[in-house]
Amino acid sequence: MSRHVLVDFNHCRIVLGFDHPLRSLFGQVFDPSRDEGTAIDGWPTSSGLGGRRPIVSAGQFEADLTELSMWALNCERLPHSLWLGGAWNRLKGFQQILHAEWRGGEDLFSFPPPENLRGPLHPIPKVRS
Repeated sequence: MSRHVLVDFNHCRIVLGFDHPLRSLFGQVFDPSRDEGTAIDGWPTSSGLGGRRPIVSAGQFEADLTELSMWALNCERLPHSLWLGGAWNRLKGFQQILHAEWRGGEDLFSFPPPENLRGPLHPIPKVRS
């Protein structure tokens, strides 16, 4: 199972990956300030694991990759402006890595997030209605 860290802030770590035995993409959000081992959100399930049919065709892969990418882009813990630069480029690179993993059957290496996508970032305050 591959695990690629998209962003790694003090309150939000987004991990994307491909589970080879299940032939399925997944995404997880962790809050390192609370508990590093427990996902607080995920795709395609709340934990990010299981619950999705195996990917058997290029069309299924592209559809699932699009859903996974949209899930990451809509993370409530991150400002949308983050996706205007380095985070968007990193997501596009991970899409290519995940595609290569699906086709090749092996986990590939990815680099840690660059400085602007890790470290302190204050959570977005919840708006009361």
